[in-house]
Amino acid sequence: MQSQLLDKTKTFLSRVRRVVLRNTVYHHRYFTPIFIVSTGRTGTNFFDFFFNQSFHDVHCVHEPKPDFFDIGMSKIREGMLTEEVVDKVRALRLDQINKMINAKKSYYIESNPHLAYIIPELKKAYPKAKFVVLSRDPRQVVVSYYNKSPLNDNVMFTYADNDHRLRLRALDFEKDPYFYVWNDFSRIEKIAWFWNKCNELIMSSLPFNSDRVLHLKYEEFFGSDNRRGELKKLLYFVGLKMCDDDLIGLEKILDHKRNINNNVLIRDFDTWQEEDQEKLLQLTKPMREILGYA
Repeated sequence: MQSQLLDKTKTFLSRVRRVVLRNTVYHHRYFTPIFIVSTGRTGTNFFDFFFNQSFHDVHCVHEPKPDFFDIGMSKIREGMLTEEVVDKVRALRLDQINKMINAKKSYYIESNPHLAYIIPELKKAYPKAKFVVLSRDPRQVVVSYYNKSPLNDNVMFTYADNDHRLRLRALDFEKDPYFYVWNDFSRIEKIAWFWNKCNELIMSSLPFNSDRVLHLKYEEFFGSDNRRGELKKLLYFVGLKMCDDDLIGLEKILDHKRNINNNVLIRDFDTWQEEDQEKLLQLTKPMREILGYA
């Protein structure tokens, strides 16, 4: 009897939430999206599969179109005004929000590394937004990026000369200490610099002591002995409560890897030449120390 009452209460509250969303979706101060941000190569693709497969009340998307990369670069390179970015963000995400509402779902989660460039604008567009920050050891991220072909054609690679996108560069920041040597950087150095700069941009906008920010380490979430505890922490932050028996089943989904690299252009950091190892460690030192990847 008590269980039936609890189920009816949950159903009622879910309906109320959807009605509120439908009536206030254009009043952005009431909308509470959850954004998952990172440098990329941190498992962001996994969350689309995980949330949509596990929770009927969640609308989760991974890098929806447009993915905001171009807007982020326009902000950084061309000085696009804050209000213009905010207006574009709201307008370009209405389609996804309406899909969520029409599907009678209550939670909007977007897992998208490119959001790292426009976090201040996201906070202004959606004042109640929450952020999950995923970090991963740069020694693993650089290898993953180096071997990754973004279009999966094994021809074009991230930060290679034929990269289909003009990625974030030290040249975009006049006061960056590597501004004048960027063009001499190898791919390893460029990706290592990016890992540090991207995390710097994220942390400058999202204090980890905020109740609207959750920091998760890739290594602890996917590989530690306490990954069930990490999963529970994430679900609590999002607002999805599960009993321990259900968590056991969900934990098994963590073994389901997504967007895996099959290319091996370079191997693990430990096999590199000492010179390349030192370059990576030097370029990533500031954020490694802050994030605990000494």
